[in-house]
Amino acid sequence: MIKYAFFVAAFAFMSNSVNAADLTVATWNLAHFSGQDGSGCRPRVQNDYDELKAVILNVDPDVWLFQEVESVGGLARILDPTKWDLYAEKRAERKGGKCYGGTNIMNMQRTAIALKKGMLLAPPTDLKFLDVNGSGALRYGVSARIAMNGTTIELINVHLKSGCFSGKSEEACRSLFMQVPYLTSYVGQADAEGRAVLVGGDFNRRLSQKNDEVWATLSFNDKLGLQMSSVTGTSRCSVKGEVAIDYQLTTDKFRSVLTRENAYEYTFTGPFKSWPSDHCPVVVSYTLK
Repeated sequence: MIKYAFFVAAFAFMSNSVNAADLTVATWNLAHFSGQDGSGCRPRVQNDYDELKAVILNVDPDVWLFQEVESVGGLARILDPTKWDLYAEKRAERKGGKCYGGTNIMNMQRTAIALKKGMLLAPPTDLKFLDVNGSGALRYGVSARIAMNGTTIELINVHLKSGCFSGKSEEACRSLFMQVPYLTSYVGQADAEGRAVLVGGDFNRRLSQKNDEVWATLSFNDKLGLQMSSVTGTSRCSVKGEVAIDYQLTTDKFRSVLTRENAYEYTFTGPFKSWPSDHCPVVVSYTLK
């Protein structure tokens, strides 16, 4: 395997070192991640798992929001379960089709979350409403709650319907445009109940593109004050120079407790095929006010 080098790109709003932050959250789509050697649409071997672990150690956040994870057991190959609380959505197994251009069978793609031990107020829960047609084909969200300065923080991880990156004419847009109002409603309810909310993950949508319809729906409720706290614009992880689809969004209530210290996209060098995933970690560090 061709080795790659890590480097941190697109720093913004840095005032102190990352280690000085009170809360660092990273979101990362692991691209068909399975804990079994040679399995799924991105078959991996031990060296690949070691490279993923190296990224995790280098980023060193308090919370990981992962997408495209087959199981908690797989995560235990790259995160020490004695140091992390690991959770993956409990959507039922579905038989996958053949991987594009190969003979392997596609594994389940679940949203998952990892938090350093001692942070959780209660076990994480599934946000089943994102499976808008109830068939189990669309991914659930995952929610976890922590407390900081006497405020309950709700961390939400999503992996929305793919195939509707802009506009609304694609067939996939119907599902995406159904998911978004449910998500907005849930965030509004959490806010009304006094929780400070961060929503992160793979939105499969270029939210920061001018006049994006999905972002207009997400940010419609002025009382929430939902904003993009992660880096926006063109993703330095995109080999095509496309606008980012991975984000962290925060409410006014969240930002009244925690202020953004810095935000960056952790990127890779070397040939694209050597990268550990086709997405890069999107990292934001926050400090208590």
